[in-house]
Amino acid sequence: MKIYSQCSLLFILTTVTICETKYGYVTWQENKLTFKDCESASQIPITFGARATFKNEINSTGWAFLEVHTSKDVTDEQQAYAAGFIEGYLTRDLIWMHWQNMLKGWINMLGDLDDLAFSLALPKDLPDGLLFGDHCTGLIKLLPDFTNLYTAHTTWNSYQSMLRLQKMYVLHYKISPLDKKRIPGYKMAFTSYPAFVQYMSALRQSTDDFYIISSGLVAGETTISNSNKTLFDLINPLCVMEYIRGMIANRLAVDGYQWTRIFRQHNSGTYNNQWYIVDYNKFTPTSKGCKGKAEKGLLWVLEQLPGYTETADLTEQLVNTTYFPSYNIPYFPTIFNLSGGNVRVATFGDWFGYKTNPRANILKEKQAGITNLRDMFNTMRYNDFKHDPLSRCACVPPYSACNAIAARNDLNPANGTFPFRALGHRSHGGTDAKVTSWHLRNNYEFVAVSGPTFNISRGIPPFAWSEFDMGPHLPHIGHPDLWAFQPIIHHWEWA
Repeated sequence: MKIYSQCSLLFILTTVTICETKYGYVTWQENKLTFKDCESASQIPITFGARATFKNEINSTGWAFLEVHTSKDVTDEQQAYAAGFIEGYLTRDLIWMHWQNMLKGWINMLGDLDDLAFSLALPKDLPDGLLFGDHCTGLIKLLPDFTNLYTAHTTWNSYQSMLRLQKMYVLHYKISPLDKKRIPGYKMAFTSYPAFVQYMSALRQSTDDFYIISSGLVAGETTISNSNKTLFDLINPLCVMEYIRGMIANRLAVDGYQWTRIFRQHNSGTYNNQWYIVDYNKFTPTSKGCKGKAEKGLLWVLEQLPGYTETADLTEQLVNTTYFPSYNIPYFPTIFNLSGGNVRVATFGDWFGYKTNPRANILKEKQAGITNLRDMFNTMRYNDFKHDPLSRCACVPPYSACNAIAARNDLNPANGTFPFRALGHRSHGGTDAKVTSWHLRNNYEFVAVSGPTFNISRGIPPFAWSEFDMGPHLPHIGHPDLWAFQPIIHHWEWA
């Protein structure tokens, strides 16, 4: 076991290195691809078309790790094909397991497909997923003395989804056939799942949507609800799906403004999210007595609905309040109203209000105490639902483990009484946390933990499939039983 410490990181991170590392490479000759796997990086020739390294540490750290590099000496099409081939080969076991657990349908359109299917066969009643878009928590925190800027994301998902990958892609694509300059976002680190946009694809996406990009941008999102049925008439399946537009923006944009301009084109109206784009090029940290600064354009926010998007530079607000939270409720009043927010508040109460939702108040309270990376990480894992007054609800018992930055809905009693399903007992919660900083993002690194949050001293045990009443009825092939992993920083081998 190796112990690593990171500057400004005030807690110990462990990286277990007992798993075999796999290597592979692809070469091209007269448009014919040849793939070989090997035992070490030293066996990869300098004439590779693509090379990759893969390690499955899911049973020891909660993560698998994949790093893919392509050669600038082959065409974009050959790079894309080779990268997809090599990733598919090295991660094939995880792909099969994740398919069995989650994805017996359309893999890469997972986010878009729900909205698309709903618009094509409009049912009488709205599905819970459209009313309660509780899918992830995001937070940007600017320290008041400008010594650091943190960007973070906690995925909320079903527990069956917890076969997780950290990925690094270095793809030397060109701007266009006529412009041979390398794209700004040629290098990218992110968290993801097996099988997402791999085979012969030029895009590469996450679905978590937390990206550290060579352009200096860090992009993240949380899903927003749309309960306005009339908007589904505006969904256009002939437009460009969200996952494609997101990755094109990540690849081509040089700043937050350009990212939003690219993303909002050809809006499909599916997988509607609130995106936050942090441009670290526009942040200078305080050092050696020199006051740091935040330039205009540091933080751009975009929200999407069918037929409508809204964007704004919220740098001034970030500087004034020192934080920007993201918790599945639209920030822009027009988006809030158009998506049915006022109706949801009138029908279900303050849980649906932008400023009155429990997560809104918990994030506001907790961000004020953040002074370092440890505080930021602990905030993204926060759940004290049995003791925190902000987690209380008109429920029996009088609280919900959903009312937290990192939900643990498995801990809500199956025989409890809750005003709506989102607050009740289900296989769902915060399944990870990722935090990057001014220093970490320079190396495409982030503090990360996999699995639902736990705090034994506060009555929150680690999640275990063998202790979960729904466990025998839910597929979780390839999962460890006990999810009690510690945070890690993964150091990329070739980046």
